[in-house]
Amino acid sequence: MDTVSLGILAGGRGQRLGGRDKGLLIVDGLTLVNRLVISSDIPKSQTIVNCPRNHWCYAPYAAKTVCDRYPHEGPVAGLLSLTSACNTELIAIAPCDHARPPHQWVAQLYSELKQGRAGVFATSGGRHTPFCLLRTAVVDELSDWFSSGGRSLQRCYTQLGLTSIAITDLSRDIDTPEDISAINYNPG
Repeated sequence: MDTVSLGILAGGRGQRLGGRDKGLLIVDGLTLVNRLVISSDIPKSQTIVNCPRNHWCYAPYAAKTVCDRYPHEGPVAGLLSLTSACNTELIAIAPCDHARPPHQWVAQLYSELKQGRAGVFATSGGRHTPFCLLRTAVVDELSDWFSSGGRSLQRCYTQLGLTSIAITDLSRDIDTPEDISAINYNPG
């Protein structure tokens, strides 16, 4: 596998959780951001976290933390920030709010990356997810598309020409206190 960096999207406001920073929530003794780093098999030296706050809390998990140039504009803004900050040919991107990401998710995405394609993204239950693998060479096209008003993650994937792969064991994301309770009381 070519050199791949890990980019973690932790730029949300956590409004449905009373403003709590989702990546720093603890499930089964580990922060959600730590779970992503472990599941990716990518070293800390190649990890970047996109976060508008709590940089010092994310620093132990990454070589670099960055802020969105366009804060709170959604995951496409985070993709742009992470891709711009990356110095490897590929970046595997994941949202910080998944409690149990599958251990080989980066390898699964990489296995579907076709020559000449900009990247690949994961679907789960027939829906697109922020889990993706991008060639960092798309940064200019991504920037132009975002600058012209593009905010939809699904349309971004289409614009960049990404292909999809179904990853059925992606855990549900954590959006509410009830989600935390469900994850903590139903290990799996």
